[in-house]
Amino acid sequence: MSKFVHMELNTSDPEAAQKFYNAVFGWQYQTMTMADGSVYVGFGGEGQGIGGGIQKSPNPNMAPSWLGYIGVDSIEDTVAKVEENGGRVLMGKMEIENVGSLAVFTDPQGAVFAVWQSSMTPAQTEAAPESAASESAAPAEAAPAEAEA
Repeated sequence: MSKFVHMELNTSDPEAAQKFYNAVFGWQYQTMTMADGSVYVGFGGEGQGIGGGIQKSPNPNMAPSWLGYIGVDSIEDTVAKVEENGGRVLMGKMEIENVGSLAVFTDPQGAVFAVWQSSMTPAQTEAAPESAASESAAPAEAAPAEAEA
């Protein structure tokens, strides 16, 4: 059974969000500069829940929101199942080099969710430094902005 593997906050003010969640939950962060130059802030994971990230929303007109990623073995199979069961593809498969792939959907009622297919084996994830392991589950270019359309 697939499960949620990552939660991502897209917001207009990542710094304010970091302060808020640190004050409320004591979250600690790891900042990563992604290949496109954007900044991704990872948190949690490794015994602290599923972990996640905070990033500046790719769409300035989108209200801040959380996006849950469900781990899958095959994005292609998931796309087919979503479409067969009345869901809609908002963003097709997008690869994050050396890390994995993602896609974004809505269910038949319109709720947005994403899927994540890691290209790292469990052994590679365990052996990777914490920031690299966080990156494997934290794509900075997830396109919730496309969910607005």
